[in-house]
Amino acid sequence: ISQMNLGNVWLLLGRHEEARACQEESLRLRRETGDPWSIALGEHNLGILTRSEGDYDTTRELFAGALRTFRDHGDKWALAFILEDVAVLAVLVDEPAVALRLGGAGAAVREETGSPRGAADQEELDGQLAPAREALGARADALWEAGRLGGLGEAIFAALRLCERR
Repeated sequence: ISQMNLGNVWLLLGRHEEARACQEESLRLRRETGDPWSIALGEHNLGILTRSEGDYDTTRELFAGALRTFRDHGDKWALAFILEDVAVLAVLVDEPAVALRLGGAGAAVREETGSPRGAADQEELDGQLAPAREALGARADALWEAGRLGGLGEAIFAALRLCERR
């Protein structure tokens, strides 16, 4: 966990080389343990880094693995995070409708689990999703609400579909 957290700090500081080294080592160690949930956490964090570097194919692969494991473990808390991160990926690969539906689904899961984002994290996510809102204009709120009401299973299916598309 220390390697992963250090990698996250390096990423926040914009030091991608150091961040990658830490995240890759963290994932390697997690794979050695053989614990699927721990591996998924490592995949998710490395996926955030690869997404920030514009390596969307690798991001899709890593996020898909994490999504499946969090789904299989019934971990709604982790699913809220990964749905939001796939929503940001959807913005970057020009899928604004998917982005807003997944963002709405993540918000619904957070409400259900009582795990709201902190103010700064919410502001960051809102900024990352803003291009999708701008692209869709008047339809944006309806798509967000559809994601909120669509159910977790539908959201996971949509997220996996985006991640498995090349």
